[in-house]
Amino acid sequence: MRHYFSSIFTSFLSPSPKLKGLVLCLAVFLGSTFVLNGLIFAFDFNDRPVAIAEGVLPAGHVIGAVWSVLFAALAFAYWLVANRPQGLWPATFTPQGHILAFTGFCLSYPVLTLGFRVGSLVVAGNLICIVWSGALAGYFAPHMRRVALLVFMPAVWVMYVTYLIAMTAMMNEG
Repeated sequence: MRHYFSSIFTSFLSPSPKLKGLVLCLAVFLGSTFVLNGLIFAFDFNDRPVAIAEGVLPAGHVIGAVWSVLFAALAFAYWLVANRPQGLWPATFTPQGHILAFTGFCLSYPVLTLGFRVGSLVVAGNLICIVWSGALAGYFAPHMRRVALLVFMPAVWVMYVTYLIAMTAMMNEG
């Protein structure tokens, strides 16, 4: 049994170019998302910050569905990078590790913002997500344009949500 789990873990860290590797990546990334979404709703972390009126942001289940699509995109990006020929990246750069770290940040975002209840943490988290996603996309763009687009997708979503939050804040001030 122990060997079975270690082989799954090993195959996830360096998936094969076959469809099995992609399915495994999608299962791990989406499985993490489904667990996180379950925890968000179980612990009522889907509240809106005080400054955001109802109806400004999409419903919680829509946000969860969007993030599921974004995590699937990150899984596909991970799989593409993991199956790229060796030697494309400098020895000091581990592209799969960077995608996993960014994905981990995105997964931990609801906790880091204290359940979206602290507005300044929400904005700071949004800015970190946008900058990190953009930096990854910028790094991957010369080598793998598809991966660059996939890792930039979270930034597009977060910019949209940040815009909605900013517009609401401006309307509440005036």
